[in-house]
Amino acid sequence: YRYLGGEGFLPGYAFPPQATILSLDDREDEMPRDPGIALTEYAPGNFVYYRGQRYEITHARPRRRQAASTAEPQTELDIEPVLLCPVCQRAYIGEHEVKRARCECGADLSGVHPWQGMELPDMYAQGRARITADEEERMRLGYVVSPHYRSGGQLQTFRVSGAGRRAFGLTLEHNGEVLLVNRGQREQEGDPQGFTLCRKCYRWLVGKDAGSAHLSTAKERGDCPRNASDPNDLVARLWLTKLLRSDLAIFDVPLPANLEPAIFYTTLLYTLLRALMVAFNLDESELGGFLSPAGDAVGDVAQRIIIYETSVGGSGVLAALGEPG
Repeated sequence: YRYLGGEGFLPGYAFPPQATILSLDDREDEMPRDPGIALTEYAPGNFVYYRGQRYEITHARPRRRQAASTAEPQTELDIEPVLLCPVCQRAYIGEHEVKRARCECGADLSGVHPWQGMELPDMYAQGRARITADEEERMRLGYVVSPHYRSGGQLQTFRVSGAGRRAFGLTLEHNGEVLLVNRGQREQEGDPQGFTLCRKCYRWLVGKDAGSAHLSTAKERGDCPRNASDPNDLVARLWLTKLLRSDLAIFDVPLPANLEPAIFYTTLLYTLLRALMVAFNLDESELGGFLSPAGDAVGDVAQRIIIYETSVGGSGVLAALGEPG
C-alpha cells in the first residue's frame, strides 16, 4: 500500500508512505498519521483521544546519526540548524546553508541566528485520567506552524494575460520544497520558544519549570530516569520540521491601486485554493497555500502566493495548469 501510495496510484492521505507513528504506553496499537497532520496533532504536550481514553504526547523516538566530531563510533541526535530569511522567509537547512551571508532575495543574513531543527520523529504517549487548568489553556492556544518555500525544483514560467494586458506571472515548479516548521506552543505574549527535549530519556519537557525539575543536582534527584544532571543534556529552543517535496504553483500578482496588501493577497490565495478544489474535485487536505514576501525582485508584487500539493506522489493538478486548454 505504501509503495502504491508513493507512486501516486493510491491517495496519500489514506496510505501515507512516510507516516509518523504514535505508540501508546498501555496498548500495542500504533497510530500512523501523515507528517503534515502529525506536526501539530503529535506535537509535544498535546493530547490525543483513542478508544475513549486520553493520552499525552510525552516522549520522542528520535532518529540518530553518526557523530562527526569524534573518531570513535558514537551517535548523536539528528539535529540540524535552520535559518529563516527575515525578508522573504526562505528556509535554509544544514551547517553549510546557514553560513551563507546573503539570501537569494538579496537580504543580509549575517546577523540572523539559526535555530535547532529536528525532523518530526515518531512519538510515544502515556495515558492521563485528567488534565490541569494550565494544560487546558495550553491546548486552547495551540501551536505556531509556519510554511517556508525552498527553491530547487524544475521551473516553468508563464506570463498570463487578460483583456490584452498582463494579468500576473505564474511559475510552476516540479519537485519543489516546502518546509513546515512547528515553532512551539503559542504564547499569550511574545514569540514561541520552541520545544525542549532530554537527550538521555527523550522526554519532552513542557512548562516553565519542567527543565529544572528534570535535572538532578548534588542535593536532589530530578525526574529524569536516566539521571540527567548537565544542562547540556537538554536540547532547548528546538523546532520540529517536515520537508514536503511536491509540485508548486507561484502566483506573482501585481497589487491593485488603493488596496491593502494583506487583505487583497489573503483573499486571492483562498479564492485560488477554492477554485482549484472545485475545478479538479479535490479534498481540502490535498492542497495547501501561503503568502511569502516578494521582496524587490518581483517589482509591483507585494506578496507571492504559493500553492502546493500535499498528497504524496502528487495529484497532477498544478502541473495541469501549464497544459493547453
